[in-house]
Amino acid sequence: MQYDRFKTGYVQIDRMGVDMKKIIFCVFILVVFLQLNAHSLDTGLLDIRNQIFDESKAIKPLIAVSTDSVLLSSMWDSCLISIAHIDAYFFMLAIFNAIKDEDLTEETVGYLTAWLKRVKKTNNINIEGFQNIAEITDDRIKTHIRVLKNYFDKLDNLLNAEIDKVDTIRRSVGK
Repeated sequence: MQYDRFKTGYVQIDRMGVDMKKIIFCVFILVVFLQLNAHSLDTGLLDIRNQIFDESKAIKPLIAVSTDSVLLSSMWDSCLISIAHIDAYFFMLAIFNAIKDEDLTEETVGYLTAWLKRVKKTNNINIEGFQNIAEITDDRIKTHIRVLKNYFDKLDNLLNAEIDKVDTIRRSVGK
């Protein structure tokens, strides 16, 4: 018991218990939030997105000094489009995770699948584009092409796995 000088007499002030409840509640909410969004981090999509982003930063300065600036510009555009697609998918996952389980429908999950298939189609166009590049003399550009093709191949595998996961969720919701 502590003395409260604003009131007459002794009163018990239990501020520590209220503060501890707030702290525990905030930690609980943080854990739940991180668990719901951990799916996007589990897939490896964030890692490949960051690798593509780093490669785009390496390509950009070469655009101004290379004789193949059109090719480099196209490669840089492919990187940015892929990054934007993956970012959009993460935002869709955040919205998807906000939907209550009882409100989840096959149609809502279908949007995720449709988006992933569109990203995969664009990624396959990028891979085909790298395979159809004519002879390049600059070794720096060859290296960037090889690295990007490898990243886009990895992205293709990750997208296949992600589509399978989301399709499994869609089928389970449809039952």
